[in-house]
Amino acid sequence: MKQEDKHPLVLTKKIVSSVNNNTFESFIIIGGRDIGKSTYALKSIHYAFVLLGYDDEDAWYMALDCLKFSIPEVTKYLREGIKQYKKTHTKKFVLVWDDLRKYASGVQFFLNKKLYNEIIGLLDTIKIPINTFIGTCPSMTGVMGVLRNYDTYQINVQYSTKGGAYRLAKGYLWRTSPMGQRTLYPKFHDTFYCRLPNWVWELYEKERIKITEQSISRVEKASIDE
Repeated sequence: MKQEDKHPLVLTKKIVSSVNNNTFESFIIIGGRDIGKSTYALKSIHYAFVLLGYDDEDAWYMALDCLKFSIPEVTKYLREGIKQYKKTHTKKFVLVWDDLRKYASGVQFFLNKKLYNEIIGLLDTIKIPINTFIGTCPSMTGVMGVLRNYDTYQINVQYSTKGGAYRLAKGYLWRTSPMGQRTLYPKFHDTFYCRLPNWVWELYEKERIKITEQSISRVEKASIDE
């Protein structure tokens, strides 16, 4: 692990706090493509598991298991969380819905209104099986409306002035006025090295390839149906 990653990131501390205090927090991480949104999430979660007493290697596997892409993957993970909660009264620590705009776009309202409404209902109760929800996307443009107003914190990932593979994550807290106006307030920043261990990256890339292949298949099917 790089020297700059040994001290807990602020996002790591917030994840650990949610677990220890059995509270719920939500974050949306936004930034340009390949800027390091998922890397920031995985590093933060990995070290949270380390601080919670898990072995370093196990913590990486657990962090990867928190990361989901499609709606079926998300619902399966939440169902496992419900079963765990009913059995032990403990929750899944974190759910990361990676690349929100792919599966949770506003277009869903027009394509499948029933599914859209069910997702809204699911998000209302998501805090029962998990302590922390994290979503990633290049921007909130095109994401279904309920998610655009769902996060407690918005985190913007950008290039750091340190250069190279360093990134800066700026965290903002949302506040809603009595009139319904939402305002962002700067709350924290994390500087991190945007690299994962090679074996962790290979496992993550394997999942990304699988999702890409599924997307290609859906496009091919849609073109035939047309």
